[in-house]
Amino acid sequence: MRSENGKPTKTVVAVGTDAKAMLGRTPGGIEAIRPLKDGVIADFIVTEAMLQAFIKKAHGSRYFRPNPKSFSVRPLWVNTS
Repeated sequence: MRSENGKPTKTVVAVGTDAKAMLGRTPGGIEAIRPLKDGVIADFIVTEAMLQAFIKKAHGSRYFRPNPKSFSVRPLWVNTS
């Protein structure tokens, strides 16, 4: 996330492997954030921005990009028994 001139509004600079490559090497004004801690959402606002960035990255600049109102996720290692 990048904060411009100390403003409270932040923008996503990179997500996924691009963001992971930046960990420990971010310049001033850019903060590397891990919105999920131990599989739990630690920061709702940043997690929302991350999911929006993933959707945008997956669908590119297509005219009709999906705009989901909710997500349902389940870790792969969780079983029902």
